[in-house]
Amino acid sequence: MRATDPPTGLVFGTLLLGLLAALFWPVTRYLITIAHEGSHALFGSVTGGTVDSVTVNADSTGLTGIFTSRPFIPALAGYVGPSLFGIVGAMMLAAGARPDAVLWVAVVLLAVILLQMRNAFGVLAVVVAGFFLVMLVHNASPDLRAVCAYTLVWFLLLGGFFSALQWNRRSVGWSSDAGILRELTRLPMGFWGILWWLLTLAALIYGGGILFGAIGAPGSAGGA
Repeated sequence: MRATDPPTGLVFGTLLLGLLAALFWPVTRYLITIAHEGSHALFGSVTGGTVDSVTVNADSTGLTGIFTSRPFIPALAGYVGPSLFGIVGAMMLAAGARPDAVLWVAVVLLAVILLQMRNAFGVLAVVVAGFFLVMLVHNASPDLRAVCAYTLVWFLLLGGFFSALQWNRRSVGWSSDAGILRELTRLPMGFWGILWWLLTLAALIYGGGILFGAIGAPGSAGGA
């Protein structure tokens, strides 16, 4: 067992809270959309592109404008991005990072995407989320901050999977990201949708294993 293992009750309880948040989709889905578009922007930047704009709409859709000669990775990253952020958060907690650090990283990432946001609803959504997190870090008790940090990580892992399922089904039509990847690779849209299902499910299992201490994360006391 790692010295930094949290109480099992905390991990299991926040799993239930994260699931509840993910099921309360009409409100919480905007956070996943922000993470989705932020992933496009992040991977567009690190692969040499220039991010022109980010929008998040009231119907929970979004759009990220990127000038790039390497569109494949940014297009692929959107649906796996929330899950990857969740894995990073799980790794931080497993490595002994304070829950406050996870919440502050989320605030910083929201501040970065706010600089690129180009529509009023998107700005409002990011500001409200960031304000809530800042007030939480400053005013909540240490126990409540820990609960919120773990719940946020679970929500990103669960919400990433649910989002991939919601927006990539034959019955509702495959996503626009799948259409972009089809044009780039000639592989069918359904291939990419199913790939996102599998990747986000794998991320949920891996991140959950880290949080429960069943999987040693890189940098954790038990992850040699």
